[in-house]
Amino acid sequence: MDNSISYLFVFINGGWWLRINNIDELLNYHELHESRWGKIFEAFVHSERNNQESDNPMVQAIYLKADGKKTALQILQNIKIEMGMAQVETLNENGYIHLNGVGGHCSMFDIKNEEQWVRRKNCVFPDFKTMDIRVKQFKGGTHWYAYVGDVELNQNKDRKSWDTYSEAYAAAERYITI
Repeated sequence: MDNSISYLFVFINGGWWLRINNIDELLNYHELHESRWGKIFEAFVHSERNNQESDNPMVQAIYLKADGKKTALQILQNIKIEMGMAQVETLNENGYIHLNGVGGHCSMFDIKNEEQWVRRKNCVFPDFKTMDIRVKQFKGGTHWYAYVGDVELNQNKDRKSWDTYSEAYAAAERYITI
């Protein structure tokens, strides 16, 4: 795995998404998250053994696609291929793709609507709590700066400060995971 790769997380449409900009980034993402598929299969087996319905949407997809001709593992492999192909298609059409924390993707987001962003060395989605909020003012300064974890917030693409502490704090609260 390439150590020079970093991951661009963006806040758009009310949540944090990983923006992938090229096929190498997408392949790296899939390599990092390969174990997800084994966990889905384990959840399926658990569901079958215990004769329980699963609340895992991917396990539900296995049941929906079951036709008696393919094994659950074959169905899961087909789902993986279909998802990967759809992601590549979106990447080719748009030049980027947004992935959520459970591997889903969205092709309808416009990068112009990204509100905040953070680049990380590790592919760990932002998951901020109230205790991660920091609001600072430079000595002798008149503006306030808001931070949530490793993200310095932007009021808009050109401005990183607020006029009051309460405005800056309220802005930071938008990015807290509930």
